[in-house]
Amino acid sequence: MSRGFISALAGIAITLFAWYGPWAWPAWPAFTLIDVVFGSNTAFAELPLTTRAATITMLIIVNVMFWAVVVWMGIRTIRNGRPSRGELVRYFSQYVGIHHRDTARLGRNQSRRRRR
Repeated sequence: MSRGFISALAGIAITLFAWYGPWAWPAWPAFTLIDVVFGSNTAFAELPLTTRAATITMLIIVNVMFWAVVVWMGIRTIRNGRPSRGELVRYFSQYVGIHHRDTARLGRNQSRRRRR
């Protein structure tokens, strides 16, 4: 599965946890957006139904996107910490005695030494 798909699923899961979980920290992006847009003096329950529905939809989208980006950046950071295949080939070739220019042939199932 791709990083984007995993991140989107994690964003949805954290948003659902924000709705049904016992803590407020998963809904932090939504709470911050409510404070920025409406301020602390506006009563959300007194807004018209269409405004509340649009606001809830926007808050869900913002919360899912925020946590998806956080998870995506975490996955990217973890993946970039691992060595690539080329680095592994160079590392192990020092101990096996294969020169780096020969590793391309080894990747194509050819022997290390050419037969004449």
